[in-house]
Amino acid sequence: MRTQITVSGNVTNQPVSRTTKDGVQVVEFGLACNSRRQDRGTGLWEDGETTFFTVTCWRKLAENVVESLHKGDPVLVLARFSTREYTRSDGTVRSELKLEAQSVGPDLGRSRAIIRRIARPAVDQPEAPSVGDVETDMVPEPRAGESDAASPYDIDEAALLDSRPLVAVPGADA
Repeated sequence: MRTQITVSGNVTNQPVSRTTKDGVQVVEFGLACNSRRQDRGTGLWEDGETTFFTVTCWRKLAENVVESLHKGDPVLVLARFSTREYTRSDGTVRSELKLEAQSVGPDLGRSRAIIRRIARPAVDQPEAPSVGDVETDMVPEPRAGESDAASPYDIDEAALLDSRPLVAVPGADA
């Protein structure tokens, strides 16, 4: 049985992608995690021991990880944890800590991110209309006294429409 854990760390190498003989995409990357503590006497932060993991991602997660992550990125990984012991050619016995990722994302406590949703076609649904076929009056007008100037919370309507699957519902003429 493998234990599920959440780990915060930094990507140690550029994610490497491969495809299995069955055509399934797999990505692996290294993850370094260390604890930090503040020395009460000096007030300075000190790094603790570093633990290294090999993270494996499958299918759509693998595709998104290879497109999104880079060496040094701070990430959170939700994964099933396992270990593997092996003997090196010099006779030393080593342990490898492995994480089979279920979810990977930026650690927003240590970075900023722009999230882009991926449109995935729904099964047995009619084809979604193109962006040009959809009215874009879903963003409310500014209230009285509010500025029309762009804010960091403004919505890019075209990106929003591109990123969410739109499905026509028969008989929903509202």
